[in-house]
Amino acid sequence: MFHAAVELRITRDAVLELDYDGTSAWGYHSANATPSSMQGAIWVQLTQTLICNDKVNDGAYLALRSNFPKGTLSNHNNPMASTGNAWYFLIPSFTGFIKSISRALQARGFVEEVLAPYGLTANAFQGGGITQYGTQGATTNFGLSCVGGGAKMVLDGLDYGAAMWNPEGDMGDLEMWELIEPFLYLSQRVKPNTAGPGRHRGGSGYECLRLAWKTPFFEMQNLGNGRVFMQSGLWGGYPAACGYRHNVRNTNFFELVEKGEPYPFHEPDPAASELATLITGDRQLDLETTTLPELAAEGKLFAHRHEGVWLTVNTAKDLRVADEHLRAHPEWLAA
Repeated sequence: MFHAAVELRITRDAVLELDYDGTSAWGYHSANATPSSMQGAIWVQLTQTLICNDKVNDGAYLALRSNFPKGTLSNHNNPMASTGNAWYFLIPSFTGFIKSISRALQARGFVEEVLAPYGLTANAFQGGGITQYGTQGATTNFGLSCVGGGAKMVLDGLDYGAAMWNPEGDMGDLEMWELIEPFLYLSQRVKPNTAGPGRHRGGSGYECLRLAWKTPFFEMQNLGNGRVFMQSGLWGGYPAACGYRHNVRNTNFFELVEKGEPYPFHEPDPAASELATLITGDRQLDLETTTLPELAAEGKLFAHRHEGVWLTVNTAKDLRVADEHLRAHPEWLAA
């Protein structure tokens, strides 16, 4: 668990001070950040709040002071520390920036600019392996740019169209992703009950079911936030939903397809899940949200949700099929 102690001050000479004093120490993981990454995040936040109609330039830079103490998650100051997933700390920590800016805007009467914190874009559909064209490849699907946006003081939040790091919030066309990734979309739907409730609700997330297709192996990984809320609402508004994990392995998916029987498309309610009622297999349903890289061969299903956690469904033949392909193509391993 990370603690991001964020204090935002506006001085009498109109300088914006961002102070991370009290933040947790760096750790032996990949989520350590650097001052440059934190500063970059400030610019993306400013383009969505104070200067959304202007450019980020030296004027904005000179009007800002920041304190990222050495040895903390915001400034690991250790050449041996990993920063491969600095966003995993950076994104949740900047919910404090959004809340503080919004309170200041409300105090000055700019109520239409008030914005509650966004969802965590940690649940990336990403990985690498052999593509449907028989070549080596990797992917990070831009659907992670479309989590729920925070509620405003006068409007509901933006559904599946916001990201802390990307003001555009455009996931792209599904057909285009199917051209680059060896995964077909079986469905994509709004994920109910994922928005934070209040006088104006936050934005909802979404989920999609994807089928690994024409690939001998593609290693996928994912992260999410579970058990603990990483964001909260403003002035009594409730936080958005936490994540969970629902993995089902060694399933009867292809048997259902061959018989023409119903198979799951999504999971609107984990307590009454289509994955639990329409398909059988080795089930893993809990509040953990970290799944390390796993093999995805042809036939594996990914029921993927934002914001929260992925759900995976795979056939019993995954490992055997991948092993057969690797034996037939030793050049892949050599490469």
